[in-house]
Amino acid sequence: MPYKKILLATDGSDHALHAAAQTAMLAKHMQAEVEVLSVAVIHPLYGGLHLGAVGAEGIEEDAKRAAEAACNDTAEKLKAEGIPVTTVVSLAMGNPADAIC
Repeated sequence: MPYKKILLATDGSDHALHAAAQTAMLAKHMQAEVEVLSVAVIHPLYGGLHLGAVGAEGIEEDAKRAAEAACNDTAEKLKAEGIPVTTVVSLAMGNPADAIC
């Protein structure tokens, strides 16, 4: 049974880009759409600190920007291969695997 949609989690690392290349081959073969997910991780320590509005927002925004860049870079590579792509950026405190699941 062919896959219709494939979830690809990325952090922009070389390993994630290798996974994207493998996903591209599978998606082409299965004629599947790929959903690229990147998780903006906020370290739990920052969640408990009173950094003030500017400090806390700055940390969160930096994490979101990095996740968006990883997500968009990966999505562009897949789109260049003619693969339909959607992107999702999720914000998580702690372990990114929990947000991916």
